[in-house]
This record gives sequence, structure tokens and C-alpha cells, in this order.
Amino acid sequence: MAVVTKNGSSVSGFDSLSESTRIGVVQGTVQDDYVSNTLGLEPVRFPDYNTVYANVKNGQVDAWVAPSQQATGQVKEGDDTTIAETIINTENFTAYAVNSENQPLIDALNAGLDAVIADGTWSELTKEWYPDREMPTDWKPGSKAVDVK
Repeated sequence: MAVVTKNGSSVSGFDSLSESTRIGVVQGTVQDDYVSNTLGLEPVRFPDYNTVYANVKNGQVDAWVAPSQQATGQVKEGDDTTIAETIINTENFTAYAVNSENQPLIDALNAGLDAVIADGTWSELTKEWYPDREMPTDWKPGSKAVDVK
């Protein structure tokens, strides 16, 4: 996730978000849930990314808590905005929607995930895409049966 602000803002990242900060989010997203339930703050909800970003640019909100990839693609030179901080949020997971009664498919997906974790592919991709980030040592992706290398 990322915090997007206008250049020169007093908001420097997640730690500087407070009850007095007007925080924009896209309604119903992971970021909406994070600001509301993890940070315990009341965000200003918008229907889409373009609208919330426009409201950062025009100063109607102080910050936008955004998906980091969305922020990277949205923030352009000359927009008078910046990505103040990015973090990896391991509290929100990506998952496959599988019928809970389809055990063969669940087993196949878990076996594939466990294989790329066990052979080090997971760690290589994590280092490639998040070179400056340390994953929490107790975090286990996949079926949680294999230790991350």
C-alpha cells in the first residue's frame, strides 16, 4: 500500500495519518478496510481511483491510501503529487476462489504454491519485486506447510 500526497504536504507516511487528516480511499477496497479497521480512522470514500486521485491533486483530501501499483501508475511528474511512503501489508492476502468441496483442486493449488516456496522461487520473486523490504519472519504463504527460504 502507499500514501499519496501533494508535494510539500505535512503527511509523510502512514505514521502521520491521524483523525485530523482527510484520508481518501476507494470504497470497499483493502485500503478502505485498512484505514477503517487497522488504523481506526474514518476515511473519505470515493467510487474509483481517478476520483480519489483528483481530490488529492485539488487539495480536497490530504492523503490517499492506495494500492502501491495503482499509485505508481497514477502519480505523474508535474501533477504536484508524490508517493510519501509504501509498505507491504501482509494482513491482506491474495487467494484463489475454490469450491471448498473440491479437495483435489485445493491440494493441487497448495502443492504448486509449496513447490515454488520450497525451491526458492517465491523468495527470488519477492526480492525482485520488493528489493528494499523484509517480509516478516513468521509469515508463511501458500499452505503454510513449507518454510520460506
